[in-house]
This record gives sequence, structure tokens and C-alpha cells, in this order.
Amino acid sequence: MTPDADVRYEWDGFLQRRHPHRLDAAKYRIPGQPVLVTTCTTERRPVLLDARVRDEIIPALDPAADAHGCEIIAWCLMPEHTHVLLRVGPEGGDILRFIHSFKTWTGRVMREAGFRRVWERSF
Repeated sequence: MTPDADVRYEWDGFLQRRHPHRLDAAKYRIPGQPVLVTTCTTERRPVLLDARVRDEIIPALDPAADAHGCEIIAWCLMPEHTHVLLRVGPEGGDILRFIHSFKTWTGRVMREAGFRRVWERSF
């Protein structure tokens, strides 16, 4: 029995479909909307295990969020990535600017600790 070329199952192409890995930029400015951001290190290197790095990254979260009108709900620091659940405050803000600021500052700190090109380009 040969398969019918016209038959299409609902899972056909499921694993091949590409979905955008990021929301539209405007969605990152909606007050009160929770957003989970995952930021990975380059090549998944476990640089976040280094105490010098951890001691700088954790205190950098709140000031970066405050500077861009965001509120941190929760965070989790893993050896090769971070998870940050945050939302834009009621007066407005920008989560994309928070991410840029956080990655720039912490990337500088990690380079000073001897690591090169720490964060992946995206998030």
C-alpha cells in the first residue's frame, strides 16, 4: 500500500515550523504585562558559576530594572543562563532597554573577570 500524497496529518511540519523567538517590540512596553526573559551565555559556557560574576550580576538586576521602568517579579541564575520574570511598571518603561542595559553592564563585569564574549547576541 502506498501512502496517499493528498493526506496531511495535523503534526506534519510541526517540528519544522519556525516561530518568532521574540515578541513585537511594543509588547515589551505594556504596563503590568509579565514577560519571562531568558538570556544565555555564548556557547552555553557555565561562566555564571564564578563567584566574581554572580556577585556582580545579582545586584545589577534591580538598578537596571528601575532605570527602565520595570519591576522584577522573580529571577533565577543558572550556570549558563538567567531567567528573569519582570513587567513594565504603571508609569511605563521598556523591557528591551532593560535587557540591553543589563547585558551591557554584566558583560563588562564578566570581561573584567577574564571571560570573553559572554552573552549570546539575542535573548
